[in-house]
Amino acid sequence: MKKIILIILLLFITKEMYAIGLGVHLTGGSSIYRGYNENEYGDRFFIGAGVTLDTTAAMNNLFNYRMHLDYTNLQRKNYLHEKQFYVGKENHNILNMQNSFGFGIVRLQNFRFWLGPHVHFSYDFYDKHFGTNLGLALGFNYNMAKLITLSLDCGARVGLLEWNTGSGKKYTARVEPFVNLGILFRVKDEYTNEKVGNDSDKSEK
Repeated sequence: MKKIILIILLLFITKEMYAIGLGVHLTGGSSIYRGYNENEYGDRFFIGAGVTLDTTAAMNNLFNYRMHLDYTNLQRKNYLHEKQFYVGKENHNILNMQNSFGFGIVRLQNFRFWLGPHVHFSYDFYDKHFGTNLGLALGFNYNMAKLITLSLDCGARVGLLEWNTGSGKKYTARVEPFVNLGILFRVKDEYTNEKVGNDSDKSEK
C-alpha cells in the first residue's frame, strides 16, 4: 500500500504541490455481487470515515487528483436475512484507498465540477484479502470561505474478487456505487483567472 501511494504521488503531484487541500470525509455505499453459482447473489452496505487529500480544490487547473484513505464497516446478512452491522470478531473491518483522477469541467471562483477515472484498493481484515475496483467518479467542490471547501464526490466501480474455499477457488463479481462527503482545508489553493503554468506565464518571463 505504501509503494502504491508513493508511485501516485510521484506521477501526479507537480511542482505546484505546495497548493493542496487536506480534510476529513464520511463515506458510504453498496456492494452488489454475484457469486460463482448463478443463485448466489446479494448486496451489502458499508459506511465509514477517513482523511482526504486533493491537489486542486479551488485553483483554476484542468487536472486534479483526489485520494481518500478510510475505514469502512461492511454490513452482512444473517441466516434470517436481517440486515445489521456486526461488531467484534466477525466484523468486516476494511481499509480503503480511493483514487480519483479528475478533469475540471466547470471551474468557477466558488465552484468546481470534475469527473474522471476512479481506482479503488481495499483490504478486508476479516476475510484477509485484497480487492481492486475500477470505475468513474464525479465531484463537486464548493468554496465556503477563503480556506475551507465543502466537497462531494460519487460514482460507481466494478471489480472481480478471487476467494479460496474448501472446494477450490471462487470468483465474485461486484458493482459498488459510492459517495463521499467531506470538508477540506486549503493551503495556498486559491482560484485565479489565469491557469497555473499556461503559455501567458511563459511569455512574461
